[in-house]
Amino acid sequence: MNSKIAHYALMAGACAFVPLPILDGWLQRKATRAMYAAIAESAGKPLDAAALDALAADRESLLLGCLGAVVVWPIKKLFRTVFYFLTVKDAIDGVALAALRGAMVHKALDRLPEGAKGVRDVMDLTVGRWQYSPVSRVILRGERPPATWLLPSDDLGVGWVYRHAGGAAILDDFAARLEKLP
Repeated sequence: MNSKIAHYALMAGACAFVPLPILDGWLQRKATRAMYAAIAESAGKPLDAAALDALAADRESLLLGCLGAVVVWPIKKLFRTVFYFLTVKDAIDGVALAALRGAMVHKALDRLPEGAKGVRDVMDLTVGRWQYSPVSRVILRGERPPATWLLPSDDLGVGWVYRHAGGAAILDDFAARLEKLP
């Protein structure tokens, strides 16, 4: 995995530690957008602002976001303070999701920037159908990753998170869905 991509994926995941409910999402979108731009530039196919906006846009409802910030956020903050490991899990999940989405954008570069909206739809559909959380995969499925993660074998540990999030299988599913896109 490219170290620049790993850097942006870590930045996107670290946004879980930002204590402000609107700022964390905004920073995560900025890091993801920068990651997509870096992926395209490293492949020699820079993306325009419209394509980057389509790929990194927040697709949640503004009303639901405001309601969540007012009602759910204090409860979430209380649980995150008492059970800090949930925040760490969110950060790991954020790294995994950013790395998966980065791999998907890299795989779909031949369809960008023209098909950015369609690529984003396929990305959302694919991610929605898979359990990509490495922590949840260990707890719920009983998957036990090998202890090789203790060794510094890849870029900032993001490669390990990507592998244990099911990166290869999810990317294959994304590629199959992408082929069906006109």
